[in-house]
Amino acid sequence: MEFIIGLVLRALEIGVVAVLVVDSIVLTKAYHYGVLERLGDRTGKIYFEGLGFKIPLFDRVKFISMAPLPINIEAFFTTGKLKKPGDKEDDEADKLQVDVTGSLQHAPDPFVIDDEGRNVYISMSEKIIKDGIQDKIRDLLGGLGGIYQAEDLIGNRQAFGDLIDQILKCAVPYHLRHKKGTVDKGETLKGLGNGGCGDENCRFEEQVPREELIEFYNSHWRYLKEEERRRKKEKNEKSRASRKTGAMSRKEVMAISKQNSNISAVEQRYGLHILTFANARVDFSIEVKAAFEQRRLAKERRKAFDVKLEMAKQAQSRIDDISGQEALNAADVSLIPEVAKGKSIVSVEGKLGVVGGLVKAVTN
Repeated sequence: MEFIIGLVLRALEIGVVAVLVVDSIVLTKAYHYGVLERLGDRTGKIYFEGLGFKIPLFDRVKFISMAPLPINIEAFFTTGKLKKPGDKEDDEADKLQVDVTGSLQHAPDPFVIDDEGRNVYISMSEKIIKDGIQDKIRDLLGGLGGIYQAEDLIGNRQAFGDLIDQILKCAVPYHLRHKKGTVDKGETLKGLGNGGCGDENCRFEEQVPREELIEFYNSHWRYLKEEERRRKKEKNEKSRASRKTGAMSRKEVMAISKQNSNISAVEQRYGLHILTFANARVDFSIEVKAAFEQRRLAKERRKAFDVKLEMAKQAQSRIDDISGQEALNAADVSLIPEVAKGKSIVSVEGKLGVVGGLVKAVTN
């Protein structure tokens, strides 16, 4: 009996040891990283692709995919037409709602950490990220709404998208660090890392004013491409650093994090790397389009009514003793022949009627 009990205890010991050994192993898949939590608190240690180890029972690793993720962005703002000398003050008539939709490509960044060296992205959700970025875009749009005409933003969708892209993914957007620069023979654009555009004749100085942002981004798109190439190179270098070992201590992660000086406020806030913002559509809202259509129809009705009055006026000048109503009836038949087929024309009160009186007044 004692022998059997001893075997059972021995088997339990082996089983416990096996469980502890297995629980101490960390296997991280490709394009993933793991965040180490000890008793529920983030330690700052990060596991990358490969084999790693942790303290069994006390430690837990949460894995995050570094694959690019899309977020559909929807925002709106109110703008209008710029006032010109001689324009009448009519603020209500000039307020127009513009809708902006786009797709934000981002990826979780293991090297975006808080002041204590802990990973930021793990505490975020897709809803938090989406709502926060949409609020950021709305704040930007609100600042531009009082400067630009709605038609300016709609007609310059690419430049508008580049502006949003820079604000979302750069510590200092290009229009705030722009410098005139030169191009060395046989080299690419010089000084782009510091904001140089390579054009000595560029009319834009440093810190482009808001009223010139659209024109600035329309004329500097090729410099943005070069800067994006450099940004991707820096990102790739940081990615290679993460693949040198299966795990990094908090101290090592903080050292690499400090090397990334171009991280934006949005990236820091949500612990991600923004790849690009693709501006899909900038257009008037459905409500504004409906109002435009109503305005157009009203304008067409006014034109038709003016033509009708003019024809009635001519009828009264050419035909003796014709009433105003009869003149309008004649205009109706001339404009729309179907009126005379099976449709009765109802006169208004009075000998000439209200409209007839109006025609008389016009005639006089």
